[in-house]
Amino acid sequence: MPLSEAAGHSENPWLDVGLLKYIHRQGVPFACQPLGVFFSSSETFVVSRLATEGDLFDFSSSGPSPGKKREDALRPIFQQIVFAVSWLHDRSIAHCDISMENILLTKECDDIPLQVKLIDYGLAAVGERLIIGHRGKPSYQAPEMFEGAFDPFRADTFAVGVMLYASTATCYPWMSTQAGVCRMFALACDKGLDAVLRSQKVNKQPRRLIEVLSENIVDLLRCLLVLNPMDRLSLQNAQQFEWFD
Repeated sequence: MPLSEAAGHSENPWLDVGLLKYIHRQGVPFACQPLGVFFSSSETFVVSRLATEGDLFDFSSSGPSPGKKREDALRPIFQQIVFAVSWLHDRSIAHCDISMENILLTKECDDIPLQVKLIDYGLAAVGERLIIGHRGKPSYQAPEMFEGAFDPFRADTFAVGVMLYASTATCYPWMSTQAGVCRMFALACDKGLDAVLRSQKVNKQPRRLIEVLSENIVDLLRCLLVLNPMDRLSLQNAQQFEWFD
């Protein structure tokens, strides 16, 4: 059970290229097709097939307000995301940089639903059950990253939960999970996720998120965003939640 020293960890582009080629060879739908690695006299270019609809961050910046219509639009996307990350986990690969910017969306033609592409494997942990240090973007980092060795697979699950929250609510639950940095995360630690949902407004309107999100997605978020990693829902079990039906 080796420990990877990841403090100050930077992305490894060759790990990204290698994992992308491996994943694409497996024929799974969430892999971008790699087109090649090209060199100039001073730069290296890694090229993959275009994702026509941009990333999930841009997609989530428009559309219906938080509520049923927005959840219905996001459900098929998150079904694919959970499948993709679970597939990696089943093969002992933790992504370690799950975020809306690393989910691309593409459409082959008008009558085919949006297809998810999971990108950016440069921070991935392969075959390691414990690692040390901080990986990923501050809003998505599991709080146990700041406490020593942590399980990167459980941290991926937390990041998926943050991504689901942010996409559905059109705002992040917190900006950082480091102690003493973000008051919203301090509120979650003190009084639970429901307190955050009661505190945050819908697009600066009088309504609160707890009033407009479905009970099914709130239940799912409560289980994905558990602060204690040992009590956190696995992505394999998350697929059984009623919200995905």
